[in-house]
Amino acid sequence: MTATTPPARTARSSATTFTAAAIHDGLLAGLCVKEALDWLHHVLVPEFKVRTLSWSFQQLERLDVRAMALHAAASAQVIIIAGGEDTLVPGHVERWLDDCVSEADARPLALVALPEEKSYRQTRGHEPRFVQTVRQFAIRWHADFMSGAEFEQKVTPHFVRQHFFPPQPSFPGPAGRRPSLAFDSMPRFYGIND
Repeated sequence: MTATTPPARTARSSATTFTAAAIHDGLLAGLCVKEALDWLHHVLVPEFKVRTLSWSFQQLERLDVRAMALHAAASAQVIIIAGGEDTLVPGHVERWLDDCVSEADARPLALVALPEEKSYRQTRGHEPRFVQTVRQFAIRWHADFMSGAEFEQKVTPHFVRQHFFPPQPSFPGPAGRRPSLAFDSMPRFYGIND
């Protein structure tokens, strides 16, 4: 019988998974999403496993695709919504976003409005109607909100670690385990009917 050594574990295999789900309206917005997801991968990869998912507004019209997309995006930390300046978010997409946010429950979630025109990502004075719509969704769902340029400036490995994967509090005691809820010093008798 020959003993073999297990393959060496790489740092990447033990890295935390960061998931970004993206939806877009049309070809140009789809290209913007691809660029944003590639950028996320480039920025976060050595420290995080990056999982990216993407669908068009049109694909989400189908109930089976919407259900599959909801299941796949259930663990997303960021949902990117890309569209043109005057893009209206259709009702079926809004319902899908509603479901995604309710699946997020208590974990941190950020909505990112990504205008397809790079000039709108930089503009401080004028905010496209599409960005305003996504901002209203974030307010309604108590999610964090970022738009184009802010997303590109803010999302760093440090930001992701602190915002989406905060360190768990350590507890004193053996191996940092949570203290027992049992009261070790609880009296055996209360004085009633001794």
